[in-house]
Amino acid sequence: MSVVQQASEDVVALYDAFAPWYDVMCAAQGRKRQAYRPDVADAYLRLFSDLNVESVLDCACGTGDPLIGLAKRGERRLRLVGSDGSRGMLAMCALNAIFPEPETGGRPLTVHPFGAAGSGGGIELMTCRWEELPSRCGSDHFDVVMCVGHALYHAMTREAMVAALRTMAAVTRPGGYVVFDSKRWTPGLRGELGRPGPRDLVKWRGWTEYGGGRVMFLDSTAYEADEGALSGIAQVMRFYVLQERGGELRERRAYPFAGAPFHPETAMELLEGAGLEDVKLDPLDGSIAPDYVERCVTIIGQKPK
Repeated sequence: MSVVQQASEDVVALYDAFAPWYDVMCAAQGRKRQAYRPDVADAYLRLFSDLNVESVLDCACGTGDPLIGLAKRGERRLRLVGSDGSRGMLAMCALNAIFPEPETGGRPLTVHPFGAAGSGGGIELMTCRWEELPSRCGSDHFDVVMCVGHALYHAMTREAMVAALRTMAAVTRPGGYVVFDSKRWTPGLRGELGRPGPRDLVKWRGWTEYGGGRVMFLDSTAYEADEGALSGIAQVMRFYVLQERGGELRERRAYPFAGAPFHPETAMELLEGAGLEDVKLDPLDGSIAPDYVERCVTIIGQKPK
């Protein structure tokens, strides 16, 4: 079985299993101190204000970044809906929303099932894969549909990525916007990845106190030639979780995730292939921390009116 075939079968189950560790790993890396990055949420809020947005669907919301930040930091009321194919990740998102922020004491949010928010605000959540969005939401529903956090990369093939973006466009109102992001791969990526095998075999992702001991995170990366993957290259990353108590290693787990890297130019072509117009790169540039822009490329396109 190719990497593409295996990945399509396993990704939701893997995220269900990895969900309890996702935010812990982010904390161990020092990437964020709570469920969301304030600078990312603020940058999107400024963008949405400029675009006169009133309703947003984050269709790969994971554990709630930036969805929860949009709800907690927004000065004006947005209708905010989060969906994810993984019940485990969505459950963590709900927990992150209802608990106050440990450092700032930020207010807890109310969490509603999709379509039941009423006048209470908060966020609406639903377990939903990309292909299910039109049947669950109806057409022309949201001002913005966003798919951020490097999620589209898991679709692996050009056909699957364009199909996912088309379902996002289907639930976006005419004149609305679809936004996604991906890792900003180096200019020489295609040549570098043309050689299958391990690269950066083991990477330290940090450690943190957890559960009466400490937990440590590592990952390994391998690239494989796969004709089915976008650009003919598949990436397999294995995240390792090591739990230590009393100075002894008590438990270890491995989670193999796969995706297909692509360049910014390819990202623009994907949105155009899904029927979006006026496609632009980096609409957040200049309003967000430099480390985010260096790591991720953000792409936005408008649905024809």
